[in-house]
Amino acid sequence: MKKFVKRINLKYFRNKTHFEFMSEVYAALSSAGLALTKIVEKIAHLAQLLAEEDIAVVQVRKYETTDEIALLDGDRDNVFRGTVNLLKGALRHFDPLVSEAAGRLKIIFDTYGDITRLTYDEETAAIDNLLQELDARPADVGVTGIAAWVEELRRINGELHTLMTARYSEAANRSHLQMRKVRTAVDTDYCDIIYLLEAAVALDDTNPVYEALFAELNARVTRYANIMAQEKGRRKKTKS
Repeated sequence: MKKFVKRINLKYFRNKTHFEFMSEVYAALSSAGLALTKIVEKIAHLAQLLAEEDIAVVQVRKYETTDEIALLDGDRDNVFRGTVNLLKGALRHFDPLVSEAAGRLKIIFDTYGDITRLTYDEETAAIDNLLQELDARPADVGVTGIAAWVEELRRINGELHTLMTARYSEAANRSHLQMRKVRTAVDTDYCDIIYLLEAAVALDDTNPVYEALFAELNARVTRYANIMAQEKGRRKKTKS
């Protein structure tokens, strides 16, 4: 039988995946019928830590708004580009009142350039400033037909500001710190248990309990290594 458990880089797991992996490991360990006192004590301690990690996962998820922010930012970019395109059309309007108003607003938009290339925070601040300048020209905004687009831009920008503030809040920071702390403790227990198991097998490699447990643990490590590889691939696709 294999006398070792396959290694896996635990730090690359997402929080939820890390908790699920460790919970499955605990289930395998607790049902294996292990008798060595040191290992049994470590497993009991791991159970306590997993209860803490479960709470930490829930707390952190309250502030994990990355996906929502990315989606809203895409909507914001589309509204901004749509406003710019609408303004370009107004520049060629047959009514000089409309085309002249569009020309005045274009000067403002040109000052900011392509805002969509900025970081989340920079874009939020730039749009706030842009909106202030547009608010100072309500007649031009109205006659060019971009008023509804401007209000939609204002709404989305406000939502993004709220989400970004929540992500950086003191409560969010405390939750992430607690998550890192408990994950480190869980990883330490996991590594200690694996070390003790491998040491026990070195002394008694004919025990069927160890053979079945090592096969089960290695199957889980393989499955979660594949999950981690898939998540990594998805993150690369998103970036490209």
